[in-house]
Amino acid sequence: MEGPSPKRSRAEAGMTSTPPLPSSWSGSTEGITEDSVRRYLLRKPMTTTELLQKFKSKKTGMSSDKLVNTIAQILKRLNPEKQTIKGKLYLSIKA
Repeated sequence: MEGPSPKRSRAEAGMTSTPPLPSSWSGSTEGITEDSVRRYLLRKPMTTTELLQKFKSKKTGMSSDKLVNTIAQILKRLNPEKQTIKGKLYLSIKA
């Protein structure tokens, strides 16, 4: 039983498997972070539906409801600019 203890303490003391990022959402998983959403919105204005499609295509393994809630929380935190074009609400972030 002495074998696993030193390994565990060394791993905990040395490096963690997922270092915390300052701009990532604490409940996010597998690439759905504030940074990833911000990168999409910096490139071009997108609707929320387009954002959802981007992350669904990445095969995150999350249910649709959880994906929607995660992106909604991130968007609230980012507070992107909103503009209506041809009756659709587009979100964007200016650099």
